[in-house]
Amino acid sequence: MFEQQLRALRAQIDAGQFDAAEAAIKALHVSYHRCWREHLRLHLCWLQLEWRRGRPLASAWQLLPVLFAVPVSLAHRYLGWAVVAHRKDSEKRQ
Repeated sequence: MFEQQLRALRAQIDAGQFDAAEAAIKALHVSYHRCWREHLRLHLCWLQLEWRRGRPLASAWQLLPVLFAVPVSLAHRYLGWAVVAHRKDSEKRQ
């Protein structure tokens, strides 16, 4: 399921549908926040989106979430630590 969603995101980015891709990334981000691999891959996709938009500073800003996606996901999953929006939404989907 995630692979199909990621392929669809990349297709949107390749087609220049940046707003639709960003909306999809934001929705998926909360859903997969507790899953470290998917969380990391979404942030990498977000970085690519910003780069393709021609926004190098926004791309650079995405490097921080890329670096911290794995430990944040693990803390959320095993310790229950997450910002309120992530905690409520992702636990509904688990």
